Amino acid sequence: MHYWLSPVQEENVKLAEELGRSRDEVTSHQKLEEERSVLNNQLLEMKKRESALKKEIEERASLQKSISVTSALITEKDEELEKLRNEVSF
Repeated sequence: MHYWLSPVQEENVKLAEELGRSRDEVTSHQKLEEERSVLNNQLLEMKKRESALKKEIEERASLQKSISVTSALITEKDEELEKLRNEVSF
Protein backbone atom coordinates (compact mmCIF):
# COMPACT_ATOMS: atom_id res chain seq x y z
CA MET A 1 0.00 0.00 0.00
CA HIS A 2 1.39 3.37 -1.03
CA TYR A 3 1.02 6.05 1.61
CA TRP A 4 0.73 9.66 0.55
CA LEU A 5 -0.55 12.81 2.19
CA SER A 6 -2.85 15.36 0.71
CA PRO A 7 -1.61 18.96 0.63
CA VAL A 8 -3.94 19.75 3.53
CA GLN A 9 -2.54 16.85 5.56
CA GLU A 10 1.03 17.92 4.73
CA GLU A 11 0.23 21.45 5.88
CA ASN A 12 -1.30 20.01 9.04
CA VAL A 13 1.87 18.02 9.76
CA LYS A 14 4.03 21.11 9.20
CA LEU A 15 1.83 23.18 11.50
CA ALA A 16 1.92 20.47 14.16
CA GLU A 17 5.74 20.41 13.98
CA GLU A 18 5.84 24.20 14.20
CA LEU A 19 3.52 24.11 17.19
CA GLY A 20 5.79 21.56 18.86
CA ARG A 21 8.83 23.78 18.30
CA SER A 22 6.92 26.79 19.62
CA ARG A 23 5.95 24.88 22.76
CA ASP A 24 9.57 23.84 23.25
CA GLU A 25 10.65 27.47 22.90
CA VAL A 26 8.00 28.59 25.41
CA THR A 27 9.15 25.93 27.87
CA SER A 28 12.76 26.94 27.35
CA HIS A 29 11.84 30.60 27.83
CA GLN A 30 9.96 29.78 31.05
CA LYS A 31 13.00 27.89 32.37
CA LEU A 32 15.24 30.84 31.55
CA GLU A 33 12.84 33.20 33.33
CA GLU A 34 12.87 30.95 36.40
CA GLU A 35 16.68 30.85 36.36
CA ARG A 36 16.79 34.64 35.96
CA SER A 37 14.46 35.02 38.94
CA VAL A 38 16.62 32.73 41.07
CA LEU A 39 19.76 34.63 40.05
CA ASN A 40 18.10 37.97 40.82
CA ASN A 41 17.15 36.71 44.28
CA GLN A 42 20.73 35.53 44.85
CA LEU A 43 22.01 38.92 43.73
CA LEU A 44 19.70 40.71 46.17
CA GLU A 45 20.88 38.45 49.00
CA MET A 46 24.52 39.13 48.09
CA LYS A 47 23.86 42.88 48.07
CA LYS A 48 22.25 42.63 51.52
CA ARG A 49 25.25 40.68 52.83
CA GLU A 50 27.63 43.19 51.24
CA SER A 51 25.76 46.04 52.91
CA ALA A 52 25.83 44.27 56.28
CA LEU A 53 29.57 43.57 55.93
CA LYS A 54 30.29 47.19 55.00
CA LYS A 55 28.35 48.34 58.07
CA GLU A 56 30.29 45.91 60.25
CA ILE A 57 33.59 47.14 58.80
CA GLU A 58 32.58 50.75 59.49
CA GLU A 59 31.62 49.85 63.07
CA ARG A 60 34.95 48.07 63.60
CA ALA A 61 36.85 51.04 62.19
CA SER A 62 34.94 53.34 64.53
CA LEU A 63 35.71 51.07 67.50
CA GLN A 64 39.37 50.92 66.48
CA LYS A 65 39.52 54.71 66.34
CA SER A 66 37.84 54.92 69.75
CA ILE A 67 40.36 52.43 71.17
CA SER A 68 43.25 54.48 69.74
CA VAL A 69 41.90 57.69 71.26
CA THR A 70 41.32 56.01 74.62
CA SER A 71 44.79 54.47 74.53
CA ALA A 72 46.33 57.87 73.81
CA LEU A 73 44.40 59.39 76.72
CA ILE A 74 45.55 56.61 79.06
CA THR A 75 49.15 57.18 78.00
CA GLU A 76 48.74 60.92 78.60
CA LYS A 77 47.20 60.33 82.04
CA ASP A 78 49.97 57.84 82.92
CA GLU A 79 52.57 60.48 82.04
CA GLU A 80 50.74 63.10 84.15
CA LEU A 81 50.54 60.65 87.05
CA GLU A 82 54.25 59.88 86.77
CA LYS A 83 55.00 63.63 86.78
CA LEU A 84 52.89 64.14 89.90
CA ARG A 85 54.59 61.21 91.66
CA ASN A 86 57.98 62.71 90.85
CA GLU A 87 56.88 66.10 92.20
CA VAL A 88 55.56 64.52 95.41
CA SER A 89 58.73 62.53 95.99
CA PHE A 90 60.93 65.65 95.89
